[in-house]
Amino acid sequence: MRLVQFSFRSLLVCTVISSVLFQCFELRAMGKEETQGGAWNEFTSQLDEQSQQRKTLGSSYIASGLLVAIGGIVGQQRSQDAPSRLVYGFSQGLGAFAFGYGLTQILVGEPNDSFHHALKSSNLSLSQRNQLTEVFLKQELERRELESRLNMITHSIVAGFNFYAARNETDSNTKSILVGLGVLNLIVGVTIPLL
Repeated sequence: MRLVQFSFRSLLVCTVISSVLFQCFELRAMGKEETQGGAWNEFTSQLDEQSQQRKTLGSSYIASGLLVAIGGIVGQQRSQDAPSRLVYGFSQGLGAFAFGYGLTQILVGEPNDSFHHALKSSNLSLSQRNQLTEVFLKQELERRELESRLNMITHSIVAGFNFYAARNETDSNTKSILVGLGVLNLIVGVTIPLL
């Protein structure tokens, strides 16, 4: 049973740390366009830079997703007890999700790409493109600020549920995992607006 607890804790810690790091990198990459003006040419160069960052991020998700999924497959085949197999099965799904998310980042992109492509394909003058780009970026900044506040509130609520569940938990191992998740959600909730 000790092996099951160690495996579950290790998987949980690795998953949470990876998610937080990827989210931080993703939020930093998304925020760059808001601080560098709204002209068409700047917007175009920023989208090119973000596209490269998304490809790097997507590749990271693909690589880590494959590693987690393969580790889950191997662990599940070698495990003798049901709780361990359940954890390894969960990790396979998590790995597949990360892989798919990485592919989406690389192949699909984000809404700004569609906006850019539409303007680039239009017969609008450079002045009109600049004007539309500035309006779009202003609205996008407002949307992202709202999204950031909502994410902060959501992580704070999740932290509250984690702490509440920990307070009512009798098993000390489970209690410490729940407290750790609560602290982590508080940290993420507080740092999201700072990114």
